[in-house]
Amino acid sequence: MTLQRRPERIECLLESRLFLSVAFHRSAMPTSSSCPVHETPLMTEVSKPWFVYLVRAANGALYCGISDDPHRRFEKHQSGKGARFFYSSPAVALVYVESCRDKGEALRQERLIKKLRKSAKEALAASFIHGSDALPSG
Repeated sequence: MTLQRRPERIECLLESRLFLSVAFHRSAMPTSSSCPVHETPLMTEVSKPWFVYLVRAANGALYCGISDDPHRRFEKHQSGKGARFFYSSPAVALVYVESCRDKGEALRQERLIKKLRKSAKEALAASFIHGSDALPSG
């Protein structure tokens, strides 16, 4: 059995690959576009913020992680789920939250924070402004 491809479908695939390549290299992703042949959306920009956060455990240790909803993630940590780190000492406070443009940036920032000495992490926690200005309510 031989599969036959419709010429307009191949053209559509080639155009979408070219579109994705150009958009990637310009690093300016349009919010939406459509295939000129089939009038179907090729991509939609999804840009929700991600956060890097520090949680203090009952034994004083600091845990660094990322999430798209740090308050929900902190509640998970408090319930003993979400990270083995909290098996031995429960999460007691969300002490630092930093907003990032996307997940990739949050991962890079998390890696940098994890490399810091504990004194530097404590300084981050001390600089955190608690309250409604710190996080968007969601």
